[in-house]
Amino acid sequence: MTGAQIFARKVDATGRSTSQPASSKDRKRNRPPEGPWVWFTSEMMESPAWRAMSLNARLVVDRITVEHMAHAGTQNGALPVTFDDFERFGIRRGSIAAAIQEAAAIGFVDIAEQGTRGWGAFKGRATRFRLAWLPTAAGDPETTRWRRFTNLKEAQRIASQARQSGDTRRASKKALPVTQPMRVAAE
Repeated sequence: MTGAQIFARKVDATGRSTSQPASSKDRKRNRPPEGPWVWFTSEMMESPAWRAMSLNARLVVDRITVEHMAHAGTQNGALPVTFDDFERFGIRRGSIAAAIQEAAAIGFVDIAEQGTRGWGAFKGRATRFRLAWLPTAAGDPETTRWRRFTNLKEAQRIASQARQSGDTRRASKKALPVTQPMRVAAE
């Protein structure tokens, strides 16, 4: 099947396409789906920033996007997502912080409000996120920080640095002093 057979177009008196769908059936096929949805533009998906993201950072963006749709697109800038939410979505718990840092450094998400961990009777508070390429619920315009990368190598370098700074286990191991094993004197 060719594209002309799938989406027929009306033609004018000269036989040229008017770019209007030929029937209401064709109009319905090319509409956005019912219910909540989010645009991902081809410019965004072909950008060096998008291509440089690791799978975990992409899962972070996807999970925050799911939260955005769960709120019908009305809470961008205050989207609550917990570490448990990210873990249930398929990111290893030890990789979540690094993946969030990477997605933020690349420019696709922003941390609007840092959360706190719950313990005992204290419930804690989920971190609140923003999808940066969409306007916020408060009316702030979208940001295009992801466009600042002109080539893939630059974006990969920034993503790698962000992952390393977000990996708290690796950072804490480096911070510990190296100790020598104790030697017992022979008696």
